[in-house]
Amino acid sequence: HALFSGQDYEASSQARDAKVKAQFNGLVVECVDHVVKAPGSVRTLNRQPYTVFTPFYKNWSSNLQASDLKDYSVDLNAVPWVNAPESLPITMSSLGFIPTTLNPMLLDPGNALNIILPDFKARMSQYEEHRDYPSVRGPSYLSTFIRFGAISIRECARTALASNTAGAQTWLKELAWREFYIQWLWHYPKVETHAFVEMYEHIQWPNDPTFFEAWKKDFCHTLPNIWC
Repeated sequence: HALFSGQDYEASSQARDAKVKAQFNGLVVECVDHVVKAPGSVRTLNRQPYTVFTPFYKNWSSNLQASDLKDYSVDLNAVPWVNAPESLPITMSSLGFIPTTLNPMLLDPGNALNIILPDFKARMSQYEEHRDYPSVRGPSYLSTFIRFGAISIRECARTALASNTAGAQTWLKELAWREFYIQWLWHYPKVETHAFVEMYEHIQWPNDPTFFEAWKKDFCHTLPNIWC
């Protein structure tokens, strides 16, 4: 058996992957497959992580190389092979996954590349105008597939660059937003449970339910499909 793994960068995901790799004695083939540019590869001139998106995006987009977007070529004869245990003491439920009632369309990984991406390509030029309206088919509907590697993030980035429309450029920026927060979490894992800015760590909230009700009432008039 050979174990191929796309590097993941959340603390809980890294702990999960460590459990799996331990069953294979550490003999795995890992690659940068979850992002276009691995965390740590896009930094300021002072070699510090970015904490603001706009300069991060300028650096990320202006330094995109063909090598960042190419498909991986795998030589099965050059990878380590190991004998897998008869049964892995790790189940889907132990990794935090639970049964779902999602539309079957969203459960077949092949649909991402064969159905959902082609459908979005036909709508991509209008993404900038339509993405914020729940009543129209504005978003890509690819987020879950990208997150779990059912479609390559490089395929998505190549598609956006090839389209060269305002909508495609907006979507490319959204893909970069995703990478910005992934690298932020990788550099600053404390933000999983704590405020990034320490002065906001101990805000004393009034917790007055009348304030919350007033807030909901106001939103009921502006966004009825969400609150009413």
